[in-house]
Order: sequence, then C-alpha cells, then structure tokens
Amino acid sequence: MATFCSHTECDTCPAQVICYCMHVTEDKIVDALQTLGLRTVREVRHQTRAGDGCTACHRRIQGLIDENSYDAMGCGTEPQGARRTLAAVH
Repeated sequence: MATFCSHTECDTCPAQVICYCMHVTEDKIVDALQTLGLRTVREVRHQTRAGDGCTACHRRIQGLIDENSYDAMGCGTEPQGARRTLAAVH
C-alpha cells in the first residue's frame, strides 16, 4: 500500500526535500550527518550534493547540522571511524 505525505505534516516528514536543485531529502542528509559525523555545510555538500545548486537551502542544512550534531545529541564526541565517505557507507 502506497503512503503519501500529509500537507499538514510536511515540516516533520523525513522524506521532505531540503535541496530542490539536487533533489536531496532530509533523511539522506540526517543519515550522512549521523553516520559520517559531518559538521559543516561544506562537508554535507561534498558528501550528499545538497546545497550545490542555488544555495538557498544552506540555512536549512545548517539547521539539520545543529539539530543532529554529536553535542546536540548529548554525546560530546563523534564515534570512532565517523569520518568515512558516504560511498563507503552505502
């Protein structure tokens, strides 16, 4: 059975597109942040291509970085081996 996004809950949908130029979703960015320990918009751009187009999404990417950083999650440090490339993870 197919599921569809509800327009009333678009802001919390993990499949929400963050970068329209490169068609990168929030869940892809968050996965890269948590798996690879990315800390900057530049690192996110390099690993996911999000933000490589018009750059209008950089503020939203930074918000995801802030929400998903190791300090924000209460960990304080990145996990060992977190600095892998996205290609190595997938």
